[in-house]
Amino acid sequence: MISEIDHLRRVERIFVRSGVIWQLGTQGYWLLFFVRLVVDLDLDPLQLVLLGTAKEITVLASEIPTGVVADLYSRKWSVVMAFLISGTSVILAGVLDSFLLLLISSALWGFGLTFRSGAETAWLTDELGSSEAAEPIVIRRARIELIAVVLGAAAAAGLAMAFSLSAALVVLGSVLVLQGAILAISMPETGFRRVKERRGRQLRQLLTEGATAVRRVSALRILFAATVMAGFGSEAVDRLYVRRLDDLSVVGWTGREVVVVGAILVAQSIGAAILLRIFGRRLQGTALVPALALLLAGTAVGVIILAQVNVLYLAALGLIMQGTMRSISKPVVVVWTNAYAANNTRATVHSFIGQAHSLGEIIGGIVLGLVATLTNLSTALTGSAILYSLAAATAWQARRSRRSGPEFPTPATT
Repeated sequence: MISEIDHLRRVERIFVRSGVIWQLGTQGYWLLFFVRLVVDLDLDPLQLVLLGTAKEITVLASEIPTGVVADLYSRKWSVVMAFLISGTSVILAGVLDSFLLLLISSALWGFGLTFRSGAETAWLTDELGSSEAAEPIVIRRARIELIAVVLGAAAAAGLAMAFSLSAALVVLGSVLVLQGAILAISMPETGFRRVKERRGRQLRQLLTEGATAVRRVSALRILFAATVMAGFGSEAVDRLYVRRLDDLSVVGWTGREVVVVGAILVAQSIGAAILLRIFGRRLQGTALVPALALLLAGTAVGVIILAQVNVLYLAALGLIMQGTMRSISKPVVVVWTNAYAANNTRATVHSFIGQAHSLGEIIGGIVLGLVATLTNLSTALTGSAILYSLAAATAWQARRSRRSGPEFPTPATT
C-alpha cells in the first residue's frame, strides 16, 4: 500500500513533469508556428491576429463548460483531454497550408487549452488537501518550466533546421499526445469526489457560485478586470512580434529565423528563471498584489520599447523584457486565483479568469489587428503597451481593498 508521503511525492512529480512536457511542446509550437506563418505562408497582420481570434473565441465559448466538467466529473481526465486535443492541433498546424483550415486548427488548440485551464492546479490542490500546500509547488514548477522553455525552443529550432518547420511541429504535437496517453495510465485521482446525481442542478449551482465569487470577492473581481485588459494588450504582441522583427530585417537572415526567435524566447526564460529564483518565495499571500501590478507595468515598458525603437537589438531587448515579465505573471495569477477560490468551485473560478483573458484577446485581436492593417505595427503595439499600463493600475487597486479588511478575505482552504 502506498503511504501518504509517497502519494504526495508522486502527485508532485506528476504535476511538475506534466508542466515541463507541456512547456516543451507548446513553447516549441509557438516558436515554429508563427515563424511558419510569416516565412512559409507570408500571412499579413490581420490574418495573423485572426488566427488568434479564432483560438480565443473558442476558449471563451469553452472555458466555462470545460471548467465545470473538471469540477463535476474529473480533473484528471480534463488534463488528459487537454494533451490529446492540443497535441492533435499542433500536428495539424504543421501539415495544413490553407488559411481556413489553419483557423480550424487554432480553434482546436484553444479548445484543448480549456480542458487544462485550472483543472491541473485544482487536481493538485485536491490531492494535497489545501491551496496553501499547493502554492509553493505551483511556483516551483513555474521555475522548472522556464528551463523547459529553453529546452523546447532549442529542440524546436534544431528540428526545424535539420528537417523543416512542418516536420518539427508534427514531432512536438506527437509528444503532447503521448504525454496525454501516459497521464491516462499514471495520474491518480483520490482527492476528487465526482457528483453522481442531479448534475443539471449541480451545473447551474456551480456556475452561479463561480460567477458570484468573481463578482463579490474583491480580489477576484479586480483580477478579472486586470486580466481582460492584459488579454486585450497581449494579442497584438503574441501575433505580430515576428512580423515586427521581420520589419527590422530579422527574416532577412534567411535560414536563421527560427534560431533568432528561439534565442529571444530562451533569453526571456532565463530572465524569468533568475527573477523567480530570487523572488519566487515572496510571491505568495499579500505580496501577490504588488507583484502582479509591477509585472504588468514592466510588461508595458517592454512592449513600448518593441513598438517604438527601430533598432533591431534594442527592440529585441524590449521583447525579451515583456516576455520575462509575462512568464512570471502567469503563476502569480494562478496562485492568486487558487487562494481566493473555494474548493468546490476552484476549477470553475480558474476558468472564469481564463475566460477574462480570452475575452480581452478577442477584442484586442480584432481592434489591434485592424489598427496594424490601417496604420502600422508600431501603433498597434503602442496600444498594447497602454493597455498593459491600465491593467497594472487596475491590479494595484486590490492593494487598497486588502487594507480595508473584509474586502480582501482570508484565502479559502479545503
